[in-house]
Amino acid sequence: GKTAQDDVGARVKLTSTQSLHFSYIHYREELLGMDGSSLQIESMKSKSVFLFCGIANPSPLKQFVEENCDQLKTKFFPDHHDFSVADAIQLKSEFLKFAKTADQAHILVTTRKDQMRLMNKEIQYHLKELPLYVVDIEVQFLPTTKSKFDELVLNFVSKTSENRDSKHL
Repeated sequence: GKTAQDDVGARVKLTSTQSLHFSYIHYREELLGMDGSSLQIESMKSKSVFLFCGIANPSPLKQFVEENCDQLKTKFFPDHHDFSVADAIQLKSEFLKFAKTADQAHILVTTRKDQMRLMNKEIQYHLKELPLYVVDIEVQFLPTTKSKFDELVLNFVSKTSENRDSKHL
């Protein structure tokens, strides 16, 4: 039977030398702490999470964290938000207030992209004591296209290296 992938393939009018592969974003099974520690998604289930980020569409991330934690509080900034020291101070005070509301462990969670914007020394000074974790994503291929894609890449690489080797003779 025809799959949704076949339909898309027909619509984009692939030529015989082109192929179409489908991928999706998958959240990794562990969160990484700022101190290099890691936390399994499993053990997030008993924790309260304060999720903050500045990404275009936070809904999938919010849903993922919500499904995997006990209690969730969110704070969303605009996409590509440049975090200021004032933001850091406010995040810290909101997190500490949130942490008083329940007896279980509380953690802060953000994205890899946002973590990069928090690396400034002054910002770090305000966040360094906090249990801040990064949720990381990886791109995965749908199983039907993965082996085909790997095969194409390997063929391309071996052809390219053969060509390169023969030029050196």
